[in-house]
Amino acid sequence: YVSTLTLHQVQLDQTGTYMATAFNEDDTEEVLFYLQVTAPPRILSLSEVDKNAILCVIEGVPTPSVTWYTCPSSISCSNLSHGWRSQLGASGQNVTTATEEGVTLVRSVLTLKALSSVSAVRCEATNSAGGRAQDLRVLTNCEYYCSTAALQLTCVS
Repeated sequence: YVSTLTLHQVQLDQTGTYMATAFNEDDTEEVLFYLQVTAPPRILSLSEVDKNAILCVIEGVPTPSVTWYTCPSSISCSNLSHGWRSQLGASGQNVTTATEEGVTLVRSVLTLKALSSVSAVRCEATNSAGGRAQDLRVLTNCEYYCSTAALQLTCVS
């Protein structure tokens, strides 16, 4: 006999070792198996942490990888255009730590020569379960801060 176990709406905290037992009047069989739950990256925060540094905090399973992009002009970097420039060779630092539930937390910092030289910064996180991106628009000479779920605006003097 072949049996199939289908799990719906599993949560990350349900990752672990399980035992399945099959029995009848003649015999009992047990099998141990490990359930690994995966989740696409989730960007927890994207913020300016210094005059020239942006911090992106992401969680996911398996460990998300981070790619940074910058845009020199807000006109050239609408979501449908190709004005974003990859910062693969830029000065960036990634620190990765695992939480108790097996979810990996990634803190990535992008350091630029001058934050005022860009119009926007994009943090893109991907893993085998999916991907997410969030933009940080840089505004100069303004006196307010505005934040929404999809977009954060930061003002730099």
